[in-house]
Amino acid sequence: MRVRKQYCSIGLRMVRGVGCALVGFASGFVGPSVDMASAASAETLVIDATTATGWNRYFGRPIADAPEPVRGFGFTTIGKYNPDSDTPIPLRRHMSKDTLITNFFDPGFLEGFPVPPEAIHLALDNVPLRNFPTNDDASGISRRSVPGILSAEQTELSQAEPSDPVTLGDWMKARGRLEATCDENGRGHARIIATNLLPNRFYNVLEWFNYDRPSPFIVVPGMLGGVPDAVVSDENGNALFETDMNHCLPQSPDEASPSVNVLLVYHTDQRSYGGVPMTPLDPMQPRYAGEVGSVHLYFPTTGRRLVPAQKGAPSCDEVYLPDAELTITPPISPAIGRANFVIAGQKTPAMATVKFLAPPQPLGVDGRMSFFATIRYDFGKGNVLQAKVDGTLTPAGQPGVFRNNGNITYHGGSGIYKKAFGRFKATGTVSFADLKVSMQGRGMVCNRLIGRHHGSKHHRPGKNVHRPGHDHGNSSRHGHWREEGERVERAHQAHVAG
Repeated sequence: MRVRKQYCSIGLRMVRGVGCALVGFASGFVGPSVDMASAASAETLVIDATTATGWNRYFGRPIADAPEPVRGFGFTTIGKYNPDSDTPIPLRRHMSKDTLITNFFDPGFLEGFPVPPEAIHLALDNVPLRNFPTNDDASGISRRSVPGILSAEQTELSQAEPSDPVTLGDWMKARGRLEATCDENGRGHARIIATNLLPNRFYNVLEWFNYDRPSPFIVVPGMLGGVPDAVVSDENGNALFETDMNHCLPQSPDEASPSVNVLLVYHTDQRSYGGVPMTPLDPMQPRYAGEVGSVHLYFPTTGRRLVPAQKGAPSCDEVYLPDAELTITPPISPAIGRANFVIAGQKTPAMATVKFLAPPQPLGVDGRMSFFATIRYDFGKGNVLQAKVDGTLTPAGQPGVFRNNGNITYHGGSGIYKKAFGRFKATGTVSFADLKVSMQGRGMVCNRLIGRHHGSKHHRPGKNVHRPGHDHGNSSRHGHWREEGERVERAHQAHVAG
């Protein structure tokens, strides 16, 4: 059934957490706010990711039924490593979590992207993910596999650790959440929170559109928020990506070039290609999805979800620090004192310990200095948040007094902060004359282990709507999802053939 034009008009976007849901349900189209997303508030759209094995693929089945002409189109981008052949084995849901995975080029890609067959080069298919060769010269032509940095010579090209093979269990642990807001001018803001990605690896964030102009391709890619759209996971596999957009989510299929999905794509060759998903300089090098890029997290933004999001999507809490006062232990470190945080609207005081990793270093003749430090926030009862900070000290016009501007990055700890991450922008003063430090600032902390998601009030779906966050298992009670996926896939194949 065609969706009414007012499905997600500007007027409804201001209350899209409710308005879009009601209009979509009433019109017979399961809108993203009901089926695929849930509202954190009247002004925030939340979409939990499906951990994917391809573009709109979850073990060979469509993740979502998108509006025409996309429908169940998709293709797989990872497979099972085949030690006895050059061709990887398609993944199946029942395979062991210890299955070694590899890149995978799916011919289904050509149904939506009719590139010349001679442009497809599968010489580097069936390569374990961390063995995939990366560029090693200025021409962009030569590539080779590289060792982990801890086993490489000092000047040898290497990759960040861990560098061991990736298993299916490693891949499927990833979780993600997309939060989108919209202003009265129709401009959007998006935040992606991801956990359990492959640690210390290069990803980019793509948004795909149902193009409203003549095109040989079934969908066209965009860089979410424009270039650069890159994000590198930290040592724990966490990533946080924020950007402004020139449109809002969700969009009606009637709008010009409506959004189909947002993807977090792992690049096996550890490089970016600017304004296109992938295209190396040498035409004889691999260049297509599944060859050098594998979809890891899939956020459907339009259509009807067929595979629910897995449980455990991360969330973030806003952090406000109205004041913190610390005293420096001579000669320069540590600085110890009390930080009066407000986290998720609740006063949460902590004892703060700042340790400078080295004396501040001069940046120029104007007296500015750079500094690096670690911070430990102890909230009591075993709840400790750890952070790193880098910043600058600028003379404040008084002897020994500096204005402090710092970028704080959270990276775990203990208790409810064991797997936390986030960032914080701090300002204040440092007085080496009276050994005092003051700080204020704002930021966010993500993935606190508190048993619930702060600020997320999920819409309660109807009895025929799949619940966001419900795990898509392999038991018989999930048979209707598999059957529906097969139906959509058959419909798409018929559309392609017709």
